Amino acid sequence: MKSSSESPTVLETLLSANLDVEAYDLEAFADWCKACLPSSSLVQDFKSQLQHAIDNPGLVTPKLYRAWTSDASFKTQEQLQAHLNNIWNMCFSDQRMR
Repeated sequence: MKSSSESPTVLETLLSANLDVEAYDLEAFADWCKACLPSSSLVQDFKSQLQHAIDNPGLVTPKLYRAWTSDASFKTQEQLQAHLNNIWNMCFSDQRMR
């Protein structure tokens, strides 16, 4: 994923806007994603980029996620990958990850 200093990705934009530590509401974000599918290209791009981040651990690092969301609770890559999986499972429950 691109760093915050480059043009933001859809993944960065949506996580920053919806899962910032100050305004974290994963359930509302998941409901929005579900309501927009399958017609929203924005949500389709988010889904694709989230899948890519899950399939490629380290693509989104805890440091990068912290820069996007101000959330410092994910200290290790393993913790962050579990969180990304949780985001996937909430937003795309019809295609759950392990």
